[in-house]
Amino acid sequence: MNKNRIVIYFTIGCFISFFLFGFVDNLKGPTVPSILRDLSFNYSIGGTIILANYLGFLLATLFIGLLANVIGRKKIILIAAFLVAFGLLGYSYFSSFLILALFMFVIGMGLGAIEIGANIIIVELQSKKKGMFLNGLAFLHGFGSILGPIFTNQLIKNDSDWRNVYLMAIILPIILFFYFIIFKYPETKYEVSAVKKKINIKKIFLKKHLILFYILIAVYVAAEVGVASWIIEFLQKIKDIPKSLSIFFLS
Repeated sequence: MNKNRIVIYFTIGCFISFFLFGFVDNLKGPTVPSILRDLSFNYSIGGTIILANYLGFLLATLFIGLLANVIGRKKIILIAAFLVAFGLLGYSYFSSFLILALFMFVIGMGLGAIEIGANIIIVELQSKKKGMFLNGLAFLHGFGSILGPIFTNQLIKNDSDWRNVYLMAIILPIILFFYFIIFKYPETKYEVSAVKKKINIKKIFLKKHLILFYILIAVYVAAEVGVASWIIEFLQKIKDIPKSLSIFFLS
């Protein structure tokens, strides 16, 4: 198959993956009130489950880049899609706090793998216009983030159980998995062996001009996570705003 076509197909696949990323990542907030009531969890337990998601995400973002050099970029997305699907299935089925936290951790790992994996693919395959295509990834993430709560609202509004939200969302990672399994990833000049290449991680992470960047990112993500996860519960419980309207505000 023509290499240019393959590049286009993988670029589209990355867009699909980032839409999935935004969609799945924003199912938590709209379903938190239902989960807390259904399973009689307090805010501490609910917060810990959400924390597990971001711990998984953090772990994935730390190591996926190195792993991509060992097993290949395509396999990273395949693994990510499998992790998200498996995590969504488990999260929609069980009720135990620890098991729910575990599956939320798995979902977080899958989403972290998507973020790093898709970015690596775009940078490699669209090196001449990578800025434009990376902006495209961000747009699709935002679009998915808008539609995720709307999708949740439609189900909850029709008295559907919160479990069905996660169960139906499995369709997206399944589509992503089979989409990526079709095509062979093109060879690029950037492919190197992580085993042979020595990387001084400490030297990279402790560069002085990056410290402030780390702090700013940490503050931003903390604000994002807090608002996205708890604003709906706050609006419903404290402000007495109806479910549909509070979910609309998140979107």
